[in-house]
Amino acid sequence: MKRDAFTFFQDDVREIRHFHLFCGLGGGAKGFNKATPRVANMVGQFRCIGGVDVDAAAIRDFQRLTGVPGTVLDLFDRDQYAAFHGAPPPADWREATPQDIQRAAGNEQPHIVFLSAPCKGFSGLLAEGKSKTARYQALNGLTLRGVWLMLEAFSDDPPDLIVFENVPRIASRGRHLLDQIGDLLHSYGYAVAETTHDCGEIGSLAQSRKRFLMVARHVEKVPPFLYEPEKHRLQAVGTVLDRMPLPGDPAGGPMHRVPRLQWKTWIRLAFVEAGSDWRSLNNLAVENGHLRD
Repeated sequence: MKRDAFTFFQDDVREIRHFHLFCGLGGGAKGFNKATPRVANMVGQFRCIGGVDVDAAAIRDFQRLTGVPGTVLDLFDRDQYAAFHGAPPPADWREATPQDIQRAAGNEQPHIVFLSAPCKGFSGLLAEGKSKTARYQALNGLTLRGVWLMLEAFSDDPPDLIVFENVPRIASRGRHLLDQIGDLLHSYGYAVAETTHDCGEIGSLAQSRKRFLMVARHVEKVPPFLYEPEKHRLQAVGTVLDRMPLPGDPAGGPMHRVPRLQWKTWIRLAFVEAGSDWRSLNNLAVENGHLRD
């Protein structure tokens, strides 16, 4: 084992197993795997034990990114399936059970469960009226059903931490679901806190990306202290662009090519105000086809 450079004690390596519901292609799981927490000579070693998602292509990516098999699993109940798809499920379809979640985790017990349920129904990008339709209410209901399946699956040895991430507007559009999830977590022995964070500030990125976060700690396993990562100033966009190839450089690949636009279009682009769009061109003083300013 390695020795701590300051104390000369051997590293006390503690395995931390993590499992993912609605895992997608595995970005969250890969982030957990890359973490290297240390307190004095105590070192955390994260190991992913699996993930579930309804998208088979995403599960293939999950396995590639994490090195761990994922499981294709539809977490809808029968009524939710019919409401979302507009038709009853096929004859060979069946509802997922807590036992399915256990198998997806390799019949191991996770220390941490991370879930980011489908957010389209909660997002401000979807009109308020459409978000209230049966289709999207069924999609939103996956939050509560997913948490219940997970808690039942690991009830014999509950996860130490449950981390529930989503778009900020879930705090309003999904308040009734969050309240039920909180009550459910309390009944299984968890203390629950709702917070928000900005991925840009945590990751020192050049973009602000705010997210909702519900953290549940098992009161018998985790003391009442949770570390929050340090916040950083957002980088300037120019700082990021400075590291990239110049527009049109083949090293940037096909997505980095310069569009073949007419010179008039390039001129119009040059006059678009920073942070705005084409509508800012209406602010220009144009007389008889000539720019007055």
